[in-house]
Amino acid sequence: MRRRDLVVLAGAALVSPRPGRAQQTERVRRIGYLTPATGAPDNIFGVLQTRALVEGLRELGWADGRNIAIEHRFAGDARERIRANAKELVALNPDVIMGVGGPVLAALLAETRTIPIVFSNVNDPVGGGFVASLARPGGNATGVAVSEAPIAGKWVELLKEIAPGVTRVMVLMEADARPQKLLADTVAAAAPQNTIIANNMERVHALAARYRLPAVYSYPIYAKTGGLLSYGADNFALFHEVARYIDQILRGAKPGDLPVQQPTRFLLAVNLKTAKALGLSVSQSILARADEVIE
Repeated sequence: MRRRDLVVLAGAALVSPRPGRAQQTERVRRIGYLTPATGAPDNIFGVLQTRALVEGLRELGWADGRNIAIEHRFAGDARERIRANAKELVALNPDVIMGVGGPVLAALLAETRTIPIVFSNVNDPVGGGFVASLARPGGNATGVAVSEAPIAGKWVELLKEIAPGVTRVMVLMEADARPQKLLADTVAAAAPQNTIIANNMERVHALAARYRLPAVYSYPIYAKTGGLLSYGADNFALFHEVARYIDQILRGAKPGDLPVQQPTRFLLAVNLKTAKALGLSVSQSILARADEVIE
């Protein structure tokens, strides 16, 4: 069994098949799926994203191996591998391709302007030149944006609230990613801050613990896996929305006519165990506002 197949099985095994309209479709549709997650079973971000996508498709009646065939590519962060995987998927001529993140979307659009593409985890798709507008994307791509810049200042507020002694904050970002530069600039308006790459989750948590550094993250999964605080969109709920886009396209909709969605609900999660290890006291104000408290 190939390593990249493990995530698919982990996702599919946790969902029971549900009947749906798509069961009546005899032709098997092919879906490409390209993500910068590594595909390793211990990469929880990649596992949960894939599981959310599989669950979302099943809820709409699409089951891998029955009426759809999902071609998975777990590229990791290397841009050269992302481009190579994008080329591979486009060569298969699938009915639709799902891409995670700006670098993946850019690589896919460089390979095709005709195959429908549904994206997630893309900051500022208009500014990045991926779509003409959020309301009417045009072209062959649409999906779910994660505009984090407006809430980046909130990350700094949370850090200073839980660790009042903080005077200097470091930002971890991809230097060549324009949207992440925008996030860094937004944070700098309040104070420098920290945002991370999912594939380095455990390493960043370990370094933060080793040097006793309070850190705030952009997705709830980071607090669940040992981070101190997280504030951002429910990334895995967004993958259910991606499944709805795929469903509409498989039923004949054009991606250029489907408006790009943006998250409207943001979740605050706090890890009390990590706070205790750092010698921090979590205020009642944060606890009262938290959507999830990890004991």
